[in-house]
Amino acid sequence: MGDEVIRSLGAVLLTESRVGDTVARIGGDEFALLLPDSRIEEALMLARRIRRAAEERFADEPHGMTISIGVAEAREASSRELLRDADEALYRAKSAGKNRVARCERAEEHEAAPTTNGRGDEANYDCLVDERSRAGDHL
Repeated sequence: MGDEVIRSLGAVLLTESRVGDTVARIGGDEFALLLPDSRIEEALMLARRIRRAAEERFADEPHGMTISIGVAEAREASSRELLRDADEALYRAKSAGKNRVARCERAEEHEAAPTTNGRGDEANYDCLVDERSRAGDHL
């Protein structure tokens, strides 16, 4: 990604995020948002709003750039587990066709079958991926 696109995406994230949220670039073309004192539903609404804003911002780009977003809830997870869960959700969003929002949470052993996420990690996840839609975003 070009530097200008990264700056533009950063501006979208800063514009759409709320007071108290933390926006950080974690490397390459990946960003993280920390949303303290937020419920998962609020995080999903914000993620959908960011996805739509980025889609609109980059609509005139030669390749029509879009973003995919993975959402995870901290609960009692370590920062490493939280990032892994968000990364799993991002992987699922991209695998479902890109330009989507997904959330994943670790499932109990009996609730979901292990999946390999393409990076060699095997874990049990329950994931929901938004259908891509200009008319509305639903999970």
